Amino acid sequence: MEQEKNRWLADISESRLRDDMAHISRWYRYTGSWDGEACVDYILGQLRAYGIPCHAESFEFLRSYPISTQLYVEENGKWRQIQAMAAVFSASCQDLQGPLWCDEATDGTDLAESRRLSAMRGKIVLTRRRHGEEVIKAFLHGALAVISVWDTPEDRLHHNTIGTVWGGPAPENLWRFGTVPAMCVTQRDGEALWDDVVAGRVTQARLTVQMAEQVVTARMPVADIPGKRDSFLLVNGHYDSWYEGVTDNAAANVAQIECARVLWKNRHLLQRGVRFVWWGGHSDGRYAGSAAYADRHYEELRQKCIGQLNQDMFSGINCQLVGKATGGMEKEGLLRTWIQESGAKCGQVTDGLNRSSDESFSGIGLPFSMMSSFTPEPGSEWLPHWPDSAGPWWHTVDDGMTRLDWEYLVRDTRVMVHMAASLTVARDLPVDMPGFIQKMDRALAQIEEESDPCFTLHDVRARLQKLKDALEPLQTLVDANTLPNSDPLVQTFAGGLMRLCYSWGSEYEHDDAYAGSSLFSQLRKAVGLTRENSRPVYFLAVQNRFQRQKNRLLLEIEELYQKAITWPVNEKER
Repeated sequence: MEQEKNRWLADISESRLRDDMAHISRWYRYTGSWDGEACVDYILGQLRAYGIPCHAESFEFLRSYPISTQLYVEENGKWRQIQAMAAVFSASCQDLQGPLWCDEATDGTDLAESRRLSAMRGKIVLTRRRHGEEVIKAFLHGALAVISVWDTPEDRLHHNTIGTVWGGPAPENLWRFGTVPAMCVTQRDGEALWDDVVAGRVTQARLTVQMAEQVVTARMPVADIPGKRDSFLLVNGHYDSWYEGVTDNAAANVAQIECARVLWKNRHLLQRGVRFVWWGGHSDGRYAGSAAYADRHYEELRQKCIGQLNQDMFSGINCQLVGKATGGMEKEGLLRTWIQESGAKCGQVTDGLNRSSDESFSGIGLPFSMMSSFTPEPGSEWLPHWPDSAGPWWHTVDDGMTRLDWEYLVRDTRVMVHMAASLTVARDLPVDMPGFIQKMDRALAQIEEESDPCFTLHDVRARLQKLKDALEPLQTLVDANTLPNSDPLVQTFAGGLMRLCYSWGSEYEHDDAYAGSSLFSQLRKAVGLTRENSRPVYFLAVQNRFQRQKNRLLLEIEELYQKAITWPVNEKER
């Protein structure tokens, strides 16, 4: 089989990638726009030319993007302009004026945070925090507007989102949209302004923001390559862009087309099918396309999808290393091996998903969830620009063809094909369910160790151990390739464990969109919290949430345990 996969990799065509890129990169692919729909038609046309079954799926979503942003500050009785970019889902305003206030860092305790937030009332907040949950907090505490200082030093304005609702609104969270005007300034301008405010040279700001926000209809290309079983792998990435969006995300779009061509050509070897989807509404709708797809295909995804490979921010210059962010269900060292077998130099492989970039399937519970990452080598002068993006051109007008490395595009396509082939051709999926439970236990132990003694998890950990013991014989059967089809087993148990780790609300809803790790995110609210450093009501609230999450874990672990001890291991029992 390795010879077959090597042949597949050798079949990847740089000329096809170049041809597709020449078409897709010429459009400014805002979701639902003429250019966006032209991109959808092009992708569908290429798939049909290869004979791959495909269709377009329509969806409605709330689209938001800035039309114009103006920021002025008063200095010595005169107004001077500072370049700024309003965030997706910012509120609009006209000549909003107010006092500037610097949002200084705190020790992070609840009491300190409460004092910080209370001081925002009636202020235009200048902050080094730019994520949506911080804007919501500012709004709830009476801030007039939020100006965020960008966190990397390049002299470019980046598009950013403050959307805290994942995918699309529900009636109860409509209030979170368009709360206050919110914008970013460059690090250089922001730090200079900060110094001016602290010194008293600047006290007032005036801003005007014009946003385009409306419900629109758009399409997403979908291609299905069947396998011998009805289970399938989801390979996905967004097609919408800011401006040309070459590395984010046209390069991944053309790599997906080429990957689909290669897998279709070799479909007779696939144990599982492959479904390719190009999402819309990623940047201008807070992952609206993938969320809509997850909602509409919930039952099918839960019962048949073995995992998803997300393709985002591909093949930029100076991205020598290929890494992965992963849910961690795969066997130890597997991703590093796959990357190296593809001919790439392996970077960081991160266990534990940082929920972002169309990770709309956590509540469904897919056994595998992986996202590629691309970074410079250690010591590179580019590294300071990489904390939260794929390069200093991310979400800027500079993300054009000069930012693309063609050699890396072929390399990254090879990695995609190799991973997709490895997950679809294998007789049994390379999971390590007992090993994953050990990771869960270590995370829970850390939370317990770093929290107040009233936050205990020993009962959850004990029940996890019981489940681990029950799963070990089933894992042995999977490893030994003795089951006629182990996919339903993997989907049930590995998927269930992933859902427990990476979601916290209803399995039929999408958790909030916010920064930070989603691994036991609600239990982590207890870390560092004491009665002395928090308000009594906040301490009570965290206690309540902690107990409810414990209840969920205890019940769902027990349900998985009961399934494990009664799982049929031969066809007659099924």
